[in-house]
Amino acid sequence: MGVIVGAFVLLQATDNTVVSVMSLYVTEQLRVDIVWAKIELDTAALLEIPRLLIAARCPTGFAPNSKRISSLP
Repeated sequence: MGVIVGAFVLLQATDNTVVSVMSLYVTEQLRVDIVWAKIELDTAALLEIPRLLIAARCPTGFAPNSKRISSLP
């Protein structure tokens, strides 16, 4: 159980880091307009929201707090 919760927390932490760093990378390293950073963030949200909704429908065999812990921002 602890491994599953740890994996979800690690996945969310990685996702948040990538989204934060990608905007800086697009504008600073690639030297493109800020519009492309907005497109990148919109695309990330478009892909992330369905994944979080699917994760919220996990089987209820887990402890009630495990879903709450795995969906930390």
